[in-house]
Amino acid sequence: MDETTRIRLLDEVRAERAHLTFSALDRSDARRIGEAVAAMSEREQLPVTIAVHLGEQRVFHAAFDGTTAANDGWVRRKRNTVLEHEVSSFEVALTTRLAGRNPDWLDPAEFAVASGAVPLLVGGLLVGTVALSGLVDAEASDHIAVMRGIGEYRAAHELIN
Repeated sequence: MDETTRIRLLDEVRAERAHLTFSALDRSDARRIGEAVAAMSEREQLPVTIAVHLGEQRVFHAAFDGTTAANDGWVRRKRNTVLEHEVSSFEVALTTRLAGRNPDWLDPAEFAVASGAVPLLVGGLLVGTVALSGLVDAEASDHIAVMRGIGEYRAAHELIN
């Protein structure tokens, strides 16, 4: 991926923050977000692992065919990156690469600077995360899958309310 593409993607990822912001979010909402991401993944037969946390509690987890326990590790480390920086793991990855820096300040056993985990926000505060691992065909694939699933949740939720 070239620098121009990364700059464009970074702008898009930062603009997505509004789609990750909710007026309220409880365990049922967070679980339904996970279910929406999982339904989209299952429909498209994506080999992914998905985890949704509200605070420190994991409220949803799914692992589809083609994944291994290593994907659980990636999900955990991507989530840690979101918790550390309070932005998506893809935003951290893009920012780091554009700066030409190696994220050596983050322990690779605890953090993954890669796409696939996003914050869930209420009133600007980080209240949870959605993390996905398994798609290796492009640098942005995991992030795109998470955002599509959240988009499906939001579309369904807005129709209900």
